[in-house]
Amino acid sequence: DVIWSVRIQEIQSNIINNLEKLTIWNAGKQGRKFYRSLNDANKRKVMCFCDMDPKKISKGFYTDELSQDKRRIPVIHFTQATPPIIICVKLVKFRVEERMIQPTCYFKNLISCNTLRRITFTGCTKYFEHLAHFFATFGSTIQCLTINIDLIYNVIDGLRLERELLNKMQCLASFDLIIHSIQTHRESIEINTFQTLSWRKFNPIVYWNDIHAHQHTIFTLPYRSNTFKHLSNDFQSTCASNREVFLYFERVRTLSLLVTTPLTLETFEFIAKSFPNIKTLELTNPIELSRFELKHNRTISLLSDVFLSNNTLQLPSIVKFCFLLRSHYDNYQILRRFLHLLPNLVYLQMFIGRSLFHEILKYEHEDNFIRSALNRIETLQMVNFYDGKNILTHEEIHNLFPNAKKLFSGR
Repeated sequence: DVIWSVRIQEIQSNIINNLEKLTIWNAGKQGRKFYRSLNDANKRKVMCFCDMDPKKISKGFYTDELSQDKRRIPVIHFTQATPPIIICVKLVKFRVEERMIQPTCYFKNLISCNTLRRITFTGCTKYFEHLAHFFATFGSTIQCLTINIDLIYNVIDGLRLERELLNKMQCLASFDLIIHSIQTHRESIEINTFQTLSWRKFNPIVYWNDIHAHQHTIFTLPYRSNTFKHLSNDFQSTCASNREVFLYFERVRTLSLLVTTPLTLETFEFIAKSFPNIKTLELTNPIELSRFELKHNRTISLLSDVFLSNNTLQLPSIVKFCFLLRSHYDNYQILRRFLHLLPNLVYLQMFIGRSLFHEILKYEHEDNFIRSALNRIETLQMVNFYDGKNILTHEEIHNLFPNAKKLFSGR
């Protein structure tokens, strides 16, 4: 529910607030839930629901029982819908991430749509074929396309994207792309698959492969998203592009930093130079690791000795730090280094157990910096995925963070 609420808030502030009207594609449970989650002003912008399922369409309308006038919203066939259209799909838990369950596809007797001009795809999927079917049906009039997806257990190269997407959209003039894939034992994509004449019509393509985390990422520049996922030490050394580019991510506000090897000073210098406006920094573990790799990952050092001993570099734009690693969370020197790195930090999300608690108490009287840094924290979000016996009491937490509002979460 928290993740749903955050996403609803983002889509309202970034998209729906700027629209005069809209259509919701999905007359089922998820579409109705999406509608009910909107604020009253945006609910009034919903002109209709559209769908491909004859059973849903046959109902004729959806009644908003919570509205004073019991508003009835028409349910129509998707070929009759007028853009802009927001497509809703079901979300379920898959391992530790959220993944999309694709809706049933009805490809029989489809009619090509001649009204779609601008399309945005976001979320997670393991069925790239569904996107290919969509563009085969609706691609002929699309002029602006944005794709920002996690593609599960599937890696797509430039030739397949060109064949199944670009070749279906003769009118396409603007294309922004971010595809993040995780697949073990998969060779790197050849960047020359993005060097055809078709690709040179659009923005430059950048590809990088983190072999330690088994991840493959493709994106266009300029980078349009406000979130950059899973940066690691390997980024600069493994990046490849289909033309000369300058790696600069002005729009990014949240940066997720993946720990597969000890984080280096050079990595944080790159962040300072290339991500000038980030507000939130996250430290996370790789998602797809074998049992042996996971055990090894927990034994590696989190920070290189050079970075740990260097207190000169700072990232003043960051105000929120999320320490979501399942190791090194009880290391006093590591916490101290990050507090130095982030001089304007006011929101801290991490697990603080008794070991770290006693280390802080041990050093705080002789270390004025640590006390002033902890006093600066306004919001503390305690992560509770560790040993419950080591969780601090409210009094102990208040002792460390006297000015913080305390939140609790399972992650």
